[in-house]
Amino acid sequence: MELLGHSTIRLTADTYGHVLPATARGASDVMDGLLRRGNG
Repeated sequence: MELLGHSTIRLTADTYGHVLPATARGASDVMDGLLRRGNG
């Protein structure tokens, strides 16, 4: 919030909240691929 210059945390969450699920999914997909490669 402060780093981006937003006046409230709500503004930050409303602006960037949609990005988090996609980022988390991408990270889990990468980890899944790495773990599966190690077990093959």
